[in-house]
Order: sequence, then structure tokens, then C-alpha cells
Amino acid sequence: MADVTVQGEVSRINAKGNGFGLRETVTFGDKTRTTYWSVFPPRNVDRFVNVGDLVTVTGGLGAKVSERDARYVDFTINNAQVTGQEPWDTSEPGQGWGDDTPF
Repeated sequence: MADVTVQGEVSRINAKGNGFGLRETVTFGDKTRTTYWSVFPPRNVDRFVNVGDLVTVTGGLGAKVSERDARYVDFTINNAQVTGQEPWDTSEPGQGWGDDTPF
């Protein structure tokens, strides 16, 4: 499995609180592109980020065609290690979201 390093803002905490969504925004010239990642730390690791935190994450890359809409790809980072973090605010885990929601 390939490793990837991504920087972005924590966009949500999944319902069980054991993973989170990461919004990566990249600007090329005058165009901005946003990619959403599902990030899962190693098993039995407590929640360590909050919505709004700016983080750098490194881990195993996962990608598959979205089950919700085949026009999109769901990206995941598994066994993720947070290597940089700037807290902004706190929030509670999301309600009504599945554990594998890609954003």
C-alpha cells in the first residue's frame, strides 16, 4: 500500500469518534480544487482532533469508486498519524453518519 501525506482542515468527526473527514484545498493558478479524505487512525486510538483543526496526516492510501455515486472516488488514509496540528475549536462527533462516510 502506498503512503500519502495530506494537509487540510478537519471537516467532521465520524459517528463513533474513531475517524474524521479532512478537507484538502489546493490552488493552481486561479483555480481551487477541494478533495475530501476519510482518515482512520490505528485501532484503539482515542479521538485526538476537533472540527476546524488544521492538520498534516500521513498514512496508507485507499481509493475506490464511490458506492453512492460512481462519478466520484472515495479517498481514505488508514493507520493515520497526525504530524502537525493547529486547534481552532471543539465539537462533538457527528450524528447519523456511517463509519465509512468519505467526508
